[in-house]
Amino acid sequence: MSALSHVLVVPQSRASHSAQTPLRGKLYTGYVEAQTDASTPGDNVKVDVTITLPAVVAADLTSWLEDVTSVLGDSVMDEIATALACTRRDVDGGLCASRLALVAFSYAATGSTSLISGSTEQDFPAIAAVPPHLKRVYRSLLDGIYGLNPTEVTLQGQLVAPVGAPDVRALVSMTYFEFDDGRVTCFLGYRDPLIIVSGRREVSTTAEILSVA
Repeated sequence: MSALSHVLVVPQSRASHSAQTPLRGKLYTGYVEAQTDASTPGDNVKVDVTITLPAVVAADLTSWLEDVTSVLGDSVMDEIATALACTRRDVDGGLCASRLALVAFSYAATGSTSLISGSTEQDFPAIAAVPPHLKRVYRSLLDGIYGLNPTEVTLQGQLVAPVGAPDVRALVSMTYFEFDDGRVTCFLGYRDPLIIVSGRREVSTTAEILSVA
């Protein structure tokens, strides 16, 4: 399925902050489209990529990862890294950030690193459906995600897209949680490969190209 069919539009987060973390909401996973400026058409196209979005900043992501590790344990984090086809060092360094949030949430809800669903949008699992030994873990993970304060960040970079055409679109991986009270927490793939789209052709970059402006 084309990555373009999984492009997300992130709603504005409400400023209200509930005394307790809502246990109901929706989880979205897919991509967000970056602004691109392509030049030098031909066999290789140089593309300037810029994206500005309220998201969890790198420092908060590092702190959140430490909290998740303390809740899930090192062995589970190793399983998650394997499921993401990353090393623990990559995960701890912020690689696979958007997919990590998705897989960690899936584990807390089901006890498995297999994703809850392959769909772009899904409801939070009801607390009653969470295995008894994971209910505390599930609540703790939701508390941590709800407590993060996304900040508007601008990421920018340049890449060479071997697509041979100037009409280039760049997609950045993203997972976001929308709680019932309207609070939105976004995990943006700071260091994840980008999907470059030109016409019907999609190419995944193999190296990180974005940096915080």
